[in-house]
Amino acid sequence: MNTKAFILTAIAAGAVCGCAPKSQVRSIVVYYSATGTTETVAELFRDKTGSDMVEILALKPYDTAYDALIEQYQKEMQAGVTREIQPLDVNFDDYDVIYLGSPVWFGQCCGPVESFLKSYNLKGKTIVPFFTFGSGGNTAVDMVEKYQPEAEIPAWYGIRAARIEKAAAEIDTFLVGLGVLEGELVQLPEYSSERELSEAEKAVFEQACGSYPMPLGNPVAISSRETSDADEYIFKTLSPDGERTARIYVTRPKDGGAAEFTQVVR
Repeated sequence: MNTKAFILTAIAAGAVCGCAPKSQVRSIVVYYSATGTTETVAELFRDKTGSDMVEILALKPYDTAYDALIEQYQKEMQAGVTREIQPLDVNFDDYDVIYLGSPVWFGQCCGPVESFLKSYNLKGKTIVPFFTFGSGGNTAVDMVEKYQPEAEIPAWYGIRAARIEKAAAEIDTFLVGLGVLEGELVQLPEYSSERELSEAEKAVFEQACGSYPMPLGNPVAISSRETSDADEYIFKTLSPDGERTARIYVTRPKDGGAAEFTQVVR
């Protein structure tokens, strides 16, 4: 399987898109959404690609309160249980491409999407995962690869729930990069080599990450680049115990908007 972890901002900085796919492949959006956030992204993929769409539903729905939902799922993880889903009225032989959407829970696809991946054989299909998350989604694609080793996964898209209003433009760029939509990609410069942070860059990190409720570590190094509309950074962070590192992607618009982090890569 040829898998490519697709970090959107590492490839393109905007696109001029048409409204219809370049080629009329047969595609379907399959998604699970607990709070409506992933559904919002699923609808964007459906509308922009002209795909069919189907929702994954758990036989026993999760509690709608987020904290209770996460507690339920954590207990399932500890017990090694995957929540069953309702059968999908879909013949996947009719489709070439599956856009697969999932919220990220504890660094992986949610339980109902795991059940879907276990239940359906998508050998020979192209799967394009998309994720919504609080911090990052790069580890969630591993589950798709695990259960569908004979599918092609050319790219994946992810967005923090806190940035959901940016999804429409980012998905345009993502689909142009895949060759699904007509458009022109603007190639971005490479990030600089990693170096020490300045005090001003520490302030950027604090503005982007200071209010995030989960620990992201202490910034110890940085690489950066400048685009036409933003200054972009990758902060290397170190956990307080000094044993774990992560890289936090941050963008600061040149129009004076606040810096925000787009994802964590662990």
